[in-house]
Amino acid sequence: MSDHVHDLAAAYGLRGATRRDIPFMIEAAWDTDEGMVIAARIIDVLRQANPAISTIERAGIAGRAQARKQAAHALVTGLRPVQLDALDALMILEAGRGTIPLTWLKPIPTAAKPDYVRDILERLRMVRYIGVPAKLTAAVHPDR
Repeated sequence: MSDHVHDLAAAYGLRGATRRDIPFMIEAAWDTDEGMVIAARIIDVLRQANPAISTIERAGIAGRAQARKQAAHALVTGLRPVQLDALDALMILEAGRGTIPLTWLKPIPTAAKPDYVRDILERLRMVRYIGVPAKLTAAVHPDR
């Protein structure tokens, strides 16, 4: 911070994000990936401190990153090596499709057409083949 910025921050009671803010950042981002929602939560809690916009932005980005890491850790903890290998395989480019399997697996068709139902069943078969227990999802917020 420059001297002027430091003086202004002191005059208005502003501060940059610190390590002690990390648990709050994670909490603000735990159940969403939407930047505006995370920023609004941070503003609500830090309103008394009147944080700078850049502080809110950095806090939101850091919180979202930590929440993603915690969710990923919660989902892979306890998986067998064969399951982890199957998940890793979702990230390998398939020559026939030109994309990675995860790209195909993520979107779920919503229309009730026979072709879409077949696509959904094929996706379900792939997920069941990997064998990730459904109970692991209980450790992650449903909106994440």
